[in-house]
Amino acid sequence: MTTFPQTSPLDPARPARSGWRLALVAFLLTLVALAAAAIGAAMAYERSLDGRILPGVSVGGVALDGLDRATAEDRLRADLPDAAAGELRLEIGDDVRTLSYAEIGRRYELDGALDAAAALGRVGGPLERAGDHLRTSLRGESLDVTITYDTSAVDGAVADMVAALERPVVEARVSPRAGKYVAHPSTAGVDIDEASLRSAAHDALTKLGNATSSTRIRAEPVVTEPGRHTQAAQAAADRANAIVAAGVSLRDGSTAHAIPVETVRGWLRVTPEADGSYSVEVPTGSVEADLAELAETVAVRPVDASLAFSEEGAVVAVPATEGRALDPAATAERIVTTLQARPDGLTEAPIELVMTDVAARYTTAQAQAAVPQVVRVSSWTTSYTVSERNFQGNNITIPTSRIDGQSVAPGRQFDFWRAIGTISRAEGYGPGGVIINGRTEPTGAVGGGICSCSTTIFNAALRAGLEMGARRNHSYYIDRYPLGLDATVFRSSGGYTQSMRFRNDTAHPLLIKGINRYGKVRFEIWTVPTGRTVAFSEPRIEDRRSARDTLEYTDDLAPGVRTRTEYPIDGFRSWVTRIVRDASGAVIHRDTFHSNYIAIDGITLVGRAPGDPPDGSIKVVG
Repeated sequence: MTTFPQTSPLDPARPARSGWRLALVAFLLTLVALAAAAIGAAMAYERSLDGRILPGVSVGGVALDGLDRATAEDRLRADLPDAAAGELRLEIGDDVRTLSYAEIGRRYELDGALDAAAALGRVGGPLERAGDHLRTSLRGESLDVTITYDTSAVDGAVADMVAALERPVVEARVSPRAGKYVAHPSTAGVDIDEASLRSAAHDALTKLGNATSSTRIRAEPVVTEPGRHTQAAQAAADRANAIVAAGVSLRDGSTAHAIPVETVRGWLRVTPEADGSYSVEVPTGSVEADLAELAETVAVRPVDASLAFSEEGAVVAVPATEGRALDPAATAERIVTTLQARPDGLTEAPIELVMTDVAARYTTAQAQAAVPQVVRVSSWTTSYTVSERNFQGNNITIPTSRIDGQSVAPGRQFDFWRAIGTISRAEGYGPGGVIINGRTEPTGAVGGGICSCSTTIFNAALRAGLEMGARRNHSYYIDRYPLGLDATVFRSSGGYTQSMRFRNDTAHPLLIKGINRYGKVRFEIWTVPTGRTVAFSEPRIEDRRSARDTLEYTDDLAPGVRTRTEYPIDGFRSWVTRIVRDASGAVIHRDTFHSNYIAIDGITLVGRAPGDPPDGSIKVVG
């Protein structure tokens, strides 16, 4: 059988559950009513403060409870300290500058604080606003007030004060002025932390507590001492002036020499050192460099031993002569020592030059040992016609006599013009032949014809196997000279000089003998034999140019009279090679002498007769 549970309508648990629920609903309704009442009360309170600042609010320590904005602003202006009543006092060391608050326009900015005070309790919902009201009433709310002023005026005052007191450190120095040395004094530097001073001033001016008092801002200057002081510079200047007070007196035996004070000043060096001192010195190298000219003046060059012919014609030795030279380094050291002693006030005597002996390159002993071995190693003879073209031979014999007996030391050069000296009428020379514009002028130059001398000694040197130097051929070929081996010399009016040179490239002196005979000149070279051999090639001739023979009619001669003034000479180029070998057969010189000879037309002057061509007419006859 199936049964079902049933609840009796008379069950006692049912009424109890319904009572609990009713109590809960009643409680909730009471809470709601209380909240509504609270909100209403808060809203009523808020409406009572509409447009007013909440109780408990202060700005800058001034209470603004329940005041509207305008009244609150009035109270603040009345109760806050006068922002313009005090002054800012800037102190840097012993220097002080004050700025009144009024001068910099110091004042309150109240709008921000009033806006913030009025906004309290006005944000959020009713409950949030109510909470703000309650909290402000119980605990209070203090707001800061902003102070403003002319910041640029304060910055400018600080900058001006710092600029007036700061200064860079100045190192002492020494400089030349008007021939003297002057010390420039040192000055300690002063440095001020402008940024920190300016920041401290601004911090003080924005604090409310400094409103009615003098605000003191202080900065200590930092002093930087110079590394080089005035005393050291002055001592250096005094020492320098003592050193350059005068020139330097030098002496070489009994001969005095002077170095001017300007030169001494140029030597002196005043140099600052790392430790703050100054070095005052005269560098030896500078002094030595300036002694070069004096060294040339006092130098006595050695004379090598040489050879000569005695009156009997024998070869003899000519002793060498030692030379003297300045020792620049040692002399410079003496000068520096003397100059450095001047500041001590010592008596100064002339400084003796340090001289050294200079030995000759070829000694007397060498020459004496060579004499028995000397022989004639080469010679050459040139024949010439004694005539007006060589001043009756004098223009050849005089330079030959000048050269006769001259000795050329080993390594030295023979230069024709240097060997014969001055050419002038006073020396016995006269007018002689010269080639001008391809034509012979029989008496066109003083010394004309001298080339017979230069060509002869040139050929003697060639055959001695010596090292040859300057040489030039004549304008046209002269058949009394070896073809391609002539050597002309001249000096032009424009200053150009053509010389003939050779060098003694042997170990012993060369002794030159010049021999004059009527219509002949001969040169011989004497020395210790070297074993050299000399060979010449046959002349190579090219580019031949034929000359013409002509008649030139003139009124300067009697009719029918004929005079030959120029012979026809063909032109051509030639090359002659010389080979010099030493005793072992090795080639030591290979020279090719090139000559370019112009063609010269023959000229015979003919005195004009009636019916002949005009004066100056030329007729080719061959």
